[in-house]
Amino acid sequence: MDFAGGAVITDEKHVYMYTTFIKLNAANLGLSEQEVVRQFEKLFGRDVVALGGDNVPYINAHIDTALTPIGNNTVLLADPRISLGILKSWSDEDKMRNLANIVSYFGMEVTEENVKNMYNDILSKLEGE
Repeated sequence: MDFAGGAVITDEKHVYMYTTFIKLNAANLGLSEQEVVRQFEKLFGRDVVALGGDNVPYINAHIDTALTPIGNNTVLLADPRISLGILKSWSDEDKMRNLANIVSYFGMEVTEENVKNMYNDILSKLEGE
């Protein structure tokens, strides 16, 4: 089974993962998707909850950016509209302080222009443009 941190998240009863992750393992291991699910259930000792479907584009992101299981059959879901509202409320000083590490992580110099470009890129993705 091939997975890294961020590919799965668990609570006391379930293992959550994207269907694209199951498909990737099935292809790499020459197994059916059902067998991959069974192997993950055996590995973790919990039922797998697969998120996505055949019409979902490939998702290559940490699953914990989309949901957080908090127990008692409860999962908190991320809502990009909330993120969009927070971003739009930021002052220029907030943008510089909050996005400087991201700009640096991507190997760019932390300048006002690079931070502004990063902010606009994130904003456009959240707005779906």
